Amino acid sequence: MNKQFLWWLAFAVLATAFALIQFIPSAPVTVPDELPAEESGEAADPLAALRGAKAPWLQLAGDTIDLHHGDFGACPHEGLDAASIRQLHRVPLA
Repeated sequence: MNKQFLWWLAFAVLATAFALIQFIPSAPVTVPDELPAEESGEAADPLAALRGAKAPWLQLAGDTIDLHHGDFGACPHEGLDAASIRQLHRVPLA
């Protein structure tokens, strides 16, 4: 087989794969009609509701990363001064 045919074959396989990906159904996304109201009766902050929904997932992801790569506090902080490291520790993940 010549090189040009192999390139054409690789392109055809990739083009077919990308065409088929369009037909793979994605998981349905459900959006509630109303966000839960605060106790005072005001509408809840949409960003807070999203962060709250993703908090368990983010915690599990963080725990998994810590398990495989160690805690962030134990990582070397090359190029960061103490103030930058404190700022990174204050950033909430959820």
